[in-house]
Amino acid sequence: MIKQEGSPRSIRSEGFLRLHGDGVEGNTAPLDLVGKIALAWQKAITAFGASIEGIRTPQGKIPVDIGMRTRLDLTASPLPGSIILHVSPHRDPLDEAEPNGNRSLIDAPRPLADQSSARLIDLLARASNYQPSDHDGLASEVRELGPRVGSALAQFAREVGKGSLILDASWQEPGASTISTRLDETGARFIASFIEGQELDGVEETLSGTLATISVSERWLVELADEAVHMDASSLSSDVPARWRVGQRVRLRVLITVREQPDGATRRKF
Repeated sequence: MIKQEGSPRSIRSEGFLRLHGDGVEGNTAPLDLVGKIALAWQKAITAFGASIEGIRTPQGKIPVDIGMRTRLDLTASPLPGSIILHVSPHRDPLDEAEPNGNRSLIDAPRPLADQSSARLIDLLARASNYQPSDHDGLASEVRELGPRVGSALAQFAREVGKGSLILDASWQEPGASTISTRLDETGARFIASFIEGQELDGVEETLSGTLATISVSERWLVELADEAVHMDASSLSSDVPARWRVGQRVRLRVLITVREQPDGATRRKF
């Protein structure tokens, strides 16, 4: 009789975010900058997890279960010339890999935190080594992941790009090779501008409403069924306002982008 003891999935995965460069003096960096980068990383991981689970629209909150399955714990440690953020899944990996103690010998479930971390690092690696020939493929991948991922990825890149930092990110999953990437200030700014320029952080919708204000240079106010919203009409030609009048019912094709604020609230742009 042979009895298997333990499980390799009882070992937690772990990742490292190493911050160094001109924005780090010795092993010191501004707390607000490091905190924003750590928070943006967590939000990106959760957005990837939601996308993997099929939730790709920017509206509404991410289900609590997905939030728990992608939640990371943080341990920070300094090294000369850098700051190391050690992250690992908060949830016991066996909860997903071996639910109720049932071990699968083939195609065992893979914890969502591992899937999200791997996809995020892989995408950052591709974007950091961008070549013009990669344009369509990169845009298609982000678009397929959904605007929530695009928005979170752009926000993370903006935070890294603010601080004259270099970020080395890695993830180690038990039984798999370590994956890693490096993102510098230039690469971070490129990622943010690429996502915004390709409108990968938004979703197009057709809305019906009543025109409340019309302008050539200011935002239009449109009364929808349950709210009145201002819409940026600057992309329309200057002769368009002359065709419409206040009080008309209209249908509009609108690009809606959603950006999450530091306090967790979301701000929509039409």
